[in-house]
Amino acid sequence: MRITLLLFVPALALFGCRTTDSSDVQSTGLEQEVDTGGGSDLEIASNASPDEIAEYVRNTLNVPATGELGLEEVETATVITAAWNKLPSQSPPRYTRAQLAQAFAYVRDHRFQKDVDGNIRRLSWLFPDDGCYTRAELAAGLIMKDLDLPAPAKIFSFGDKKSAGAPSINTIGSSLTALTKNHSSGSVSWWYHVAAVVDVEGTTYVLDAAIDPTGPMTKDQWLAAQTAKGGHVGASVICDRNAYAPGSACVGGEVQSQAASSKQFGTFLPREWNRMIQLNRNARNTLLQESLIAP
Repeated sequence: MRITLLLFVPALALFGCRTTDSSDVQSTGLEQEVDTGGGSDLEIASNASPDEIAEYVRNTLNVPATGELGLEEVETATVITAAWNKLPSQSPPRYTRAQLAQAFAYVRDHRFQKDVDGNIRRLSWLFPDDGCYTRAELAAGLIMKDLDLPAPAKIFSFGDKKSAGAPSINTIGSSLTALTKNHSSGSVSWWYHVAAVVDVEGTTYVLDAAIDPTGPMTKDQWLAAQTAKGGHVGASVICDRNAYAPGSACVGGEVQSQAASSKQFGTFLPREWNRMIQLNRNARNTLLQESLIAP
């Protein structure tokens, strides 16, 4: 059976926490087809209710009403925010407070990758529009390789289509909204977001300098930061270190190649540089200074 979801998807949206209001984003209407093996084609109408879509997806994927959905399965119906809540959260690695501070400062400030002009750059924290998945992946790798600490887990958040101003049910919405000085509008919106996460004395901490460059946030603080301007978090889940994007397995997935991650990450560096210029900042001074928060 082949199930067709009628979606309006921002280009590459399935692969990154991409905004729908960024000036360099082009959107493309498409039909997303999922081959579930045999049978006739089933088309979900654009006016289908969330319950109708959920029923179709569960039936075609043979997932019982009480069953857990994997990230790959849920990707076939990203309009069903409730499905993400079915994922069991994993336990992130335990750090001491000193290790948490060390890890955050390192991934925030460490410059390690050349851009096209030969400048050595840090993670693209100042381009919050997109690339969260590469930042989270490379941050985990840097911490494990350079600091000899356990690689952080990944925390994913997903927007809720029922939030104020959210798109219709047949779209991938961008109802996560965070305030930022690094966008001309003062905020960015995503349909999902991901960052590195660890445990300190029973509290979950998120390492995400794109939202707060001053220090780690608790899980609750991180989620709350994505509810600006009527934004709403529909679901969140902690996956293991190998989870990369919504198309990957939450637990036990394939290890992402660091070379591939670095190559993909490199595409965001010129966009971060251009963003500084658009904001009337000195790109060289801002992006090549010793610390992200240096005066």
